[in-house]
Amino acid sequence: MSTYVILVFSMSRLEALKQHPARYLIPNAMTVARPIIGAMGLRDARNGNWRRATKEFCVAMATDLEGNPARWLNATSKAGAIADPIADFFLRTEVLVAFAPVMNKTAFAIAAGAEIDVLRLNAEIQKIGDTPKIPKQAKLGAVVQAVGAAAFSEGMERDNTFLRSVGQVIIDTGCIMRSVAYHKLRRELL
Repeated sequence: MSTYVILVFSMSRLEALKQHPARYLIPNAMTVARPIIGAMGLRDARNGNWRRATKEFCVAMATDLEGNPARWLNATSKAGAIADPIADFFLRTEVLVAFAPVMNKTAFAIAAGAEIDVLRLNAEIQKIGDTPKIPKQAKLGAVVQAVGAAAFSEGMERDNTFLRSVGQVIIDTGCIMRSVAYHKLRRELL
């Protein structure tokens, strides 16, 4: 019985949060945290601490899912739609800079090109209409990228060429998935 009361009380508090002006702080804090945590991962990767870098990159990439609480809290905004891909770009740049010295150059070029393409497309998309537009399918690509980054970092930690190669392929797959999602949204809007 007491668990039910706690659950009902918690749900009523969460519902009240949907009306509170501070509700925007939750997704915005997640967006701001992304490149900051990524910078910590970059530092650790540069120092050869791949295990710690893996954890930091995965946590940073998990903050890429801030759109879910933003939508649930009714805290989406044009500024958030613009800041989200910029934070993504900074994080992914930090990850790619960390991996660049040890990553296959072709895999690096594919990932970097796709990320630049996503940033360019988002700038075009946000100029269309008044409501923020982020393709939900791009989040799946972000999850795939996180898995690839974890595999690549683990390959570095273990000095395992196979894991590094698999990680690079998964990272590139996630980058391409994100780019395709943004291209699809752009076509739908035009």
